[in-house]
Amino acid sequence: MDATESLLMVLDNDRASYESLLALAGEAIEAAPTCEQVESGIWSIPQARTFLLADSIKEFVENAVDDVQAENKVGTLIAVQMIQYTLGQVEWHDVANHYLATLAEQSSHA
Repeated sequence: MDATESLLMVLDNDRASYESLLALAGEAIEAAPTCEQVESGIWSIPQARTFLLADSIKEFVENAVDDVQAENKVGTLIAVQMIQYTLGQVEWHDVANHYLATLAEQSSHA
């Protein structure tokens, strides 16, 4: 299992994170059409959705890691360093596309 799959497994199995990330996906979908890069012709709307969401997810995960790091315990700090290394290997656009697809699937069933 690679870093991206591992991260998805953790996020999908934590209900609060899962729901937060689906909400972020909804926000990215809404923001994409009026994104500066779309309006200037640099990105398509689907690209904007992916790029905006990837940035939001990365920030969400980094903030969670920062919260753990704030505990400032030796074992925790070692774990945080390992997590930060692994996060450098995550394909954030793949994570974003996973949540965009999940949200689209849920919307089609509603």
